[in-house]
Amino acid sequence: MIAKLRSYSFPAWIVLASCVVLIISGFLFIFGKKELISEIFEISIFVLALPLWISIIRDIIKGHFGVDIIAGVAILGALLLGQFLPGLVIILMLSGGQTLEAYAMRRASLELTKLLEKSPTRATKKENGLYIEVSVDEINPNDEILIKSGEIIPVDGIVIEGISLIDESSLTGESIPVEKISGSFVSSGTENTTGNILIRATKIAKESRYAKIVSLVKSAQESKAPIVRLADQYAVVFTFITIGISLIAWLVFHDAVRVLAVLVVATPCPLILATPIAIISGMSRAAKSGIIVKNGGALENLANIRSILFDKTGTITLGVPEIVKIENTKGNPNEIMSIAASLNRGSSHILARSMVTFANKEKLFFHETIKFKEYFGEGVSGIIEGKNYFLGKLSFLKSQNISIPSEIEKEHEKNRDDGKMSVYLAREKEVLGAIIFSDTVRKDAEGIFQKLTSEYNISCAMVTGDHENVAQRIADSIGIKKVYADCLPEEKVSIVKKTNKENGPVAMVGDGINDAPALAQADVGIAMATHGDTATVYASDMVIIHSSIKRVADIYQIARKTIIIAKQGILVGIGLSICAMILATLGFINPLSGALLQEGIDVLVILSALRVSRIVI
Repeated sequence: MIAKLRSYSFPAWIVLASCVVLIISGFLFIFGKKELISEIFEISIFVLALPLWISIIRDIIKGHFGVDIIAGVAILGALLLGQFLPGLVIILMLSGGQTLEAYAMRRASLELTKLLEKSPTRATKKENGLYIEVSVDEINPNDEILIKSGEIIPVDGIVIEGISLIDESSLTGESIPVEKISGSFVSSGTENTTGNILIRATKIAKESRYAKIVSLVKSAQESKAPIVRLADQYAVVFTFITIGISLIAWLVFHDAVRVLAVLVVATPCPLILATPIAIISGMSRAAKSGIIVKNGGALENLANIRSILFDKTGTITLGVPEIVKIENTKGNPNEIMSIAASLNRGSSHILARSMVTFANKEKLFFHETIKFKEYFGEGVSGIIEGKNYFLGKLSFLKSQNISIPSEIEKEHEKNRDDGKMSVYLAREKEVLGAIIFSDTVRKDAEGIFQKLTSEYNISCAMVTGDHENVAQRIADSIGIKKVYADCLPEEKVSIVKKTNKENGPVAMVGDGINDAPALAQADVGIAMATHGDTATVYASDMVIIHSSIKRVADIYQIARKTIIIAKQGILVGIGLSICAMILATLGFINPLSGALLQEGIDVLVILSALRVSRIVI
């Protein structure tokens, strides 16, 4: 219980204490103890305002002049002039706005926790012939580590036993899994997709490739310019207006109470409340669409971006190989797929599972297979209806003394250059056809880039670690004109900086570990939760849970409408406050009625801000 109470932010305690003081004062008034109320108010205002004053002074020393300066002056004036109730109301409003923002950030943080579970914290170490579970931090160079199918590799290392396909898409941007055999290097943060392998660690976890990228993320975050909040943009002008009207009230009437009344109605509650309530509503609206916004400043920044950079693999594309074509040299496509799926029912290979799934979906016939044999990492063989069939790489068919026609060799080279993977089926000594796999564009990507460009005037570009010919082919199919290919993580960071300098605020959308530094550097980093990599989620400002690229346009639309509504609330609130300041200067409003009037303005601003929750996308 104590731990739970400690989790609340300090402004929340001030809100709670202010409410308690008001309740106690109400009881004292009912029971006729009016003489105690002023003393309780005076002590409470000083104690509760002290941390707020300290915070304001620290901000001023740092050169940050925010919306709370006027509130701090008004609280001090109320204390000095004995106007305690208005002072306490101002404290309640100021700390209430800060609490709302803190609450929104805590909610976003809790939602993100489950996305960080893929970060490897434990590993299986081989020691004296036994396998024991250890912390990743306990792994030393030359330790032998067992990597099971489906696990994330925790440290850089060399394969010493086994063969497997490693999904390096989150690190390199290449969508086709890479075969690793004895002697192959494997990187931390990549995923073992098929068989178990034993690796010899070459570095400790903190020095591995994954850790270096996390270090790049931290460096990028530190170099980012601080966010200038929406309310603070209006605060300076509103502060000068308030000071000007206060001086007029003093110089013309020489009445300190009138000056305090001006300060009370000038308390920037519209600024304090309009933005956080609109932002919280916007964050809630985004969550309903499967988008977690980690902080309100990111939503404000997104509304102002001029460019969006997109990663390719796992962001624009699905990030996993899918069957895109069945080439039939002899026989028909359905029969080729039927035999291939029949042979693969006994295999755990990632492509084998894809073929079986495809055959089931197409309701193809499965043949009985005998004498099934798997050549790990190469292919499979078996006997169907008395005939020998072979399925696998071109090199596997050659190893079985199967003659490969020159046109198949040429087509194989072309497919490889286009980033596609080919699996060949042969019967006895004759090639029947090929099954072509490729990373495919997300179905919901169609029209998104045109919409961002034409409707919102946002410049879109692709930034990927994949090869240029593969990246260009994808870009051409979806209407992206600018492509940056063969990019390392640090090069992506440079592109973000360059784009920001040339075209203004920039957002980066990605899903892999190699995108994390660029996400951190961008004005707004948007992570696709395809892989759920810790570094990627940590570096981003927003996370798209359902991995739908359409959500990028949705969250931009939500951000724009949220800020429009927030600005409307701010301008209406400021306008009404200025009118109230003029009336206070003329003596028509005293401090207490001014506080109540300000509450009416606050209610109006809150109702306006809550319109965000009804945004239609």
